[in-house]
Amino acid sequence: MRVTSEGYIEIPRALRERLGWEPETEVRLEVEGDSVRILPVAPTAERSAPKRASLLEEPFFGMWRDREDLADSTEWVRRIREREWTRR
Repeated sequence: MRVTSEGYIEIPRALRERLGWEPETEVRLEVEGDSVRILPVAPTAERSAPKRASLLEEPFFGMWRDREDLADSTEWVRRIREREWTRR
């Protein structure tokens, strides 16, 4: 195993499989004297699931509320598709 000029080290597949490391596994490095340990970062709820804001907090929510032609969004999409797809 070698360190590339960019500083990368490839961990062999057999070792990754043995450790159960999937692609995108986060790791951290610990230096102990002249040695380095590669340890997986324990997933936290914050890391594992990105926080999503409620739609009610989104600035675009309800912005077309007063437009009668958009009251039924499904029908609006149908009309747009029909108009655009029949042009071809």
